[in-house]
Amino acid sequence: MKRSKSRRGIAHKVVAWALFGCGLLGTGCSSRSVRPDAVPGQSVQSIEMEDLHITVGKNAKDGEDGFEAFDAPSLFREADALFDGDKFADAAQSYEKLVREFTDSPWAPPALFNAALSYEALGRFTEAADRYRRVLSLYPTSKQAKDAALRQSACLAEEGRWVQSAEALALVEKREDLTFADRIETMTRHGLALFELQDLSGADAKFQQTLAFFEARKDSEPLPNNFFLAMSHFYVAHIAHKRFRELPLRLPQKQLALDLDGKAKTFLLANSKYVETIKQKNPTWATAAGYHVGTLYRELYDAMLAAPVPTDVSRGDGRVMYDLLLREQLRHLLTKAKDVLASNVKMAERVGVKNGWVERSTQQLEDLDKLLTDLDNPTPSAIPTTPIPSRPAATDHRSRATP
Repeated sequence: MKRSKSRRGIAHKVVAWALFGCGLLGTGCSSRSVRPDAVPGQSVQSIEMEDLHITVGKNAKDGEDGFEAFDAPSLFREADALFDGDKFADAAQSYEKLVREFTDSPWAPPALFNAALSYEALGRFTEAADRYRRVLSLYPTSKQAKDAALRQSACLAEEGRWVQSAEALALVEKREDLTFADRIETMTRHGLALFELQDLSGADAKFQQTLAFFEARKDSEPLPNNFFLAMSHFYVAHIAHKRFRELPLRLPQKQLALDLDGKAKTFLLANSKYVETIKQKNPTWATAAGYHVGTLYRELYDAMLAAPVPTDVSRGDGRVMYDLLLREQLRHLLTKAKDVLASNVKMAERVGVKNGWVERSTQQLEDLDKLLTDLDNPTPSAIPTTPIPSRPAATDHRSRATP
């Protein structure tokens, strides 16, 4: 998780003002400003301060009466220290205490945002999404509102609540304060939600819209990180891949010829789009695309192996010749798949990437070696089911909020 820089300087100034205005902590202080006694020849100054809250009660440790004095900056500083120490549950409680005690303080919006961030770090995405929703509800004009809206949708996605995530992202897209990078991320996440809802046409249109938006703006505004751009490229390819996989091969022979033509065109489209993803050079999506190029060739192999045999070559010498030609085509496909996967593993080693896609590429290389060895006695094999990295971790690219 990316950490923000310390904000202790700001906190110390506000605490110092509070102590100066109250004199001693034990006397209490209810005013939000100070008017020092006027000195002849000098103007009267007014200093705006944070509220100071004092609670009185039994000390649970020793049973004695005592009191606790605190203000918003000190609570924020304490919560930050807990967050920095990876004590996220305690940090969330401290941030939320600040919001309860000082709802109208300028420290409250970032505290509520950081409480949500703490819940994300704990993997408690439902609670995180609820806190982001409260940021939008209680502090809609705060500088945290935009990020809260986007992160709320990401947390909903983490929970598999794709309908709510898509609805939230549609609202985010209407915001006028999104940066270039924000809009690329928002549109990509929206496309993902539609993909998960099995709306392939809507998802494809959203991903294509994202890529077109990038092309229109890329020369005038740099993109700090290409993760979501590469993600859009990947899903354009993966949608074509999914359509390729679902295309049937059927008899009679005239229909089979049409089906083979359609499957070949969709294969080439998916392959070319995966290559475009790899060209983005994002480690996560490049290795995912490399793996899926390999599976694409493997699936074409399986489809050809399972395809119905044309009736005019089903017997005698025609069948023998057909089997020989098919075997050579299958060998070519398996060799191509092996080359692609081996290149994917080498690329990952070169740039120091280790992830599930590299591991699956290595495993599938072993499977392809077995298929090439057993090609003289081919049997259809199940295509390995592999999950797609459908979303980035919700806490991977933004730092904590500050007032």
